[in-house]
Amino acid sequence: MTGLSGILPAVLFLSFAIHEVLDGTHHWYSTLAIMAALAVLIEERTPARLGAAGVLCGLAACFTQSAGLAVFGIAAFLVWENRQKRGAVSSLCRKGAWLLGAFLITITTFCAYFAWRAGIVNFVYCTVLFVLKYYPADRFNTWRVYMTEVHRPHSSNDLASLAIFFFVHALLPMIYILFFVRYRWQAQNRPREAWDRLMLVGLVGSFLFLSIAASPSYRRLCAVSPPALILLVWFVGYPAKVERLALSCLWVAALGAFIVEPVARQTGWRRYLDLPTGRTAFVLTQDFEEERWVFERVHPREYFFGDQLICFALDLRPAGPVDFIRPTDYTRPEHAQGVLEALERHKVRLVRWYSGLDAPDSGTKAGDHLSPLRAYLRSHYHVAKTFPGGDELWLRNE
Repeated sequence: MTGLSGILPAVLFLSFAIHEVLDGTHHWYSTLAIMAALAVLIEERTPARLGAAGVLCGLAACFTQSAGLAVFGIAAFLVWENRQKRGAVSSLCRKGAWLLGAFLITITTFCAYFAWRAGIVNFVYCTVLFVLKYYPADRFNTWRVYMTEVHRPHSSNDLASLAIFFFVHALLPMIYILFFVRYRWQAQNRPREAWDRLMLVGLVGSFLFLSIAASPSYRRLCAVSPPALILLVWFVGYPAKVERLALSCLWVAALGAFIVEPVARQTGWRRYLDLPTGRTAFVLTQDFEEERWVFERVHPREYFFGDQLICFALDLRPAGPVDFIRPTDYTRPEHAQGVLEALERHKVRLVRWYSGLDAPDSGTKAGDHLSPLRAYLRSHYHVAKTFPGGDELWLRNE
């Protein structure tokens, strides 16, 4: 890519992906590490660069386990490159050893301390067995989440967000399918194209998409979008009339979102609270009302349960072994019992109870283990506040 097209993927990323997920989620750290690995390998694949890429992919897996699949995208590229250059199998094995060796050493090093502190059995259960057996029990962690997070627009800014929502869902994984089809048709006719760099981006991006394909929520799709955005700009960079029109549309959309969104935020409704963690702006009425209601009734370092974001903002201590609960097998019986014991041990005054916790999620077949906790709440707490969305704040009986 030449000229301004070289920065268009970054502008699209800032305007679309980051714009929709303004959150310090662990997914972004994994994305950063994966893109750094691509930057290291894009020019050449020396042992030192492969080792560095393996370390970066290992770091990505430490933040998000499934992001580790990206290392297999790099491995697949090494196989493809070796076949293109008709290299020796021994050379391929050495490169693979540098990559996968550094990857495994990084994960082992970072996990060793936690495995030691938690115990190897508990560590394997929490990071492997629970993920395989109970993580999909919640609908949000299955394929059913795809395209379910769309909201009815109430303003022009909401319409723009809706357009970005459909754009991201249409982009992934379609751009990878189109890329591999174009490669098969044009690899021989366009030998001067940088197919090695494109194939590296395409394979790593494909495996990165596969890492979230089982639960493709909007946040996760945005998090794995950078390689897809790079391929998209390359794809519409051809001199044909249709491609030129598409490129212009992308620039208009990206710059429009880049300018309009901040203006809409700064001129729209907002309220402020001086919280223990600093002055905080709220752009949604319900968030402001809930935060203010709790803020006026608690003091820093007090125990609280039901919302880890409120705990952070108000400098409260979370009660219980888990940050949140669900009416499915995602919350195991020991988790619910641990929360109940923590509420009793710390005499927690306030509990936030989401409306969805009153009955099992009808979209799953998993069990509901919250009955003892519900019974405890009814006998030791009373509803002090109900918000328009149905969420409740329960206050401990005197």
